[in-house]
Amino acid sequence: MEAIVFLQAYDDRFNVIRSVAMQSDMKGRYGDVRDIILHTKNDEEIGISAKHRHASVKHSRLSKKIDFGKEWYGVSCSAAYWSAVNPVFQDLEERRLRKERWRDVPEKAVKYYVPVLSAFKKEVEKHAKVDTMIEYLIGKYDFYQIIKENGYVLLNSVNLHGTLLWGKKLPLPSMISSIMEKNNTTLILKANSGWEMSFRIHNARTIIEPSLKFDVQLIGVPKQLLSHRIKIA
Repeated sequence: MEAIVFLQAYDDRFNVIRSVAMQSDMKGRYGDVRDIILHTKNDEEIGISAKHRHASVKHSRLSKKIDFGKEWYGVSCSAAYWSAVNPVFQDLEERRLRKERWRDVPEKAVKYYVPVLSAFKKEVEKHAKVDTMIEYLIGKYDFYQIIKENGYVLLNSVNLHGTLLWGKKLPLPSMISSIMEKNNTTLILKANSGWEMSFRIHNARTIIEPSLKFDVQLIGVPKQLLSHRIKIA
């Protein structure tokens, strides 16, 4: 409530709201991470992303069927990528059929996470359109991000396309500066304009399945990103 009151003072469209709609989680698959859509009387949309004690961005899976390159930045994954990851996911499929659990797999990071991360890293370095990739992971539509923390609410203006009235337009990156391995589960991607993201790969579930999931965290942002912290009781 405190965040909406604040936004009403800086984005006057909040004073002419006609309707409020919740978004399906399926929208996120296509790059729309907004949880709530406010429709104004002038037929404009204002997006809200609501988080509780975390600022992670879009999570995505990798598998032998998911062409992440095509989904993320419009370039299909190369034959070299598929050649590297398919044996890993085929092994996981065989373990799934035997109903094995991740906790019973020795050295799972070395055997599964490392080769998939390595193939992903090489693919992104060679083929990624980093501006499109960042847009896909953060959101194709501008939104106000509201994060509930202990004792305060953090409000961010994620204004990639300049449609929000509070907050400056954020510059999209044009090149990747580096992709470094932090450990056996995590890559750190740095791009120009201040963007920095971590990609932590994990299994996500108890029972083995032939896919792995990314926890993507935004750890560096352009200086133009506007934030406001509101204390709450």
